[in-house]
Amino acid sequence: MLKRNILTILLVTGICLSAITGLQNITQNSACGTQSCKIVHLSSFGSVIGIPLALWGMLGMIIAIIFHTYGKTRLLRYSLSAMLGCEIYFTFIQIYFIQAICFSCLAFFVLLCLCAVLTLNKPLDFKIFTTVSLSFLSLHFFFFFPNIEPRAELIQPSANNMVEIFSSVSCPHCEEAIAQLKNICSLSNTDLVIRPVPLSNKDYQPTLDYVCNHFFKTNTEQAQKFAEKVIWKNRQDLRKFDTGETELPLIVVNTPHNGRTILKGWNEQLQRKARHLLLADTNTIGFDFTGNLTGAGCASQTCGH
Repeated sequence: MLKRNILTILLVTGICLSAITGLQNITQNSACGTQSCKIVHLSSFGSVIGIPLALWGMLGMIIAIIFHTYGKTRLLRYSLSAMLGCEIYFTFIQIYFIQAICFSCLAFFVLLCLCAVLTLNKPLDFKIFTTVSLSFLSLHFFFFFPNIEPRAELIQPSANNMVEIFSSVSCPHCEEAIAQLKNICSLSNTDLVIRPVPLSNKDYQPTLDYVCNHFFKTNTEQAQKFAEKVIWKNRQDLRKFDTGETELPLIVVNTPHNGRTILKGWNEQLQRKARHLLLADTNTIGFDFTGNLTGAGCASQTCGH
């Protein structure tokens, strides 16, 4: 009786936890309040057919508690085992692929493990192990169905100079900076590396499409999952150069003689500085470049306005 009551409490707790997390995901809030949690839930792994995973977890827990209430022990055992296989997979994805941990997801995983253990008749059950494994493999096949085709053309860097621009696809200042930097870089034999970064949740999908279209021939769901790693890497590197509120464009100019120079925003003054660094333009030699220069840029609240 005690075991049954404990299992009931755990199932109800799981329903409440997944409901709270799911509703916060719908409103685009972080259930954990951490950056890693936002990365997990904003990724394409955070939902299935547009429904947050937490709400799927809540549905699974509701089904489990119905089986538990009516004494359907066998169905309860298999439903919890299937959910556990799915949760093991998502935990694996967070650690290995996304490289960010959602603590509310981790709490749900621990809760689900306890529920599954309480329903076992014996420590080793081959059927339960098979159910967990099939759930794990089915999800992997669903998310990474072999439907990607990379581009054959590879770009070989040819210059000693390199300019990296962290930009957003919806930022007009970024678009202007890229157009003008392309001209400067072509004249100075400099590689221009565009590193897309979304400024907001609304900006995430267009950025993902932009990256995907440059790496793959077709923009499939599986291709987008690999393209997401590019966005996560760009965000991580951007924080190394700018620890405050993200404002784009952020331009990193690398030259053998001047080392690394960081330009924030874009305007005529920064364009002159970029020309000076890459072309040694005699018209800008006397220009005073001491201190940090900041031009017009876009933040998450202002971009596109």
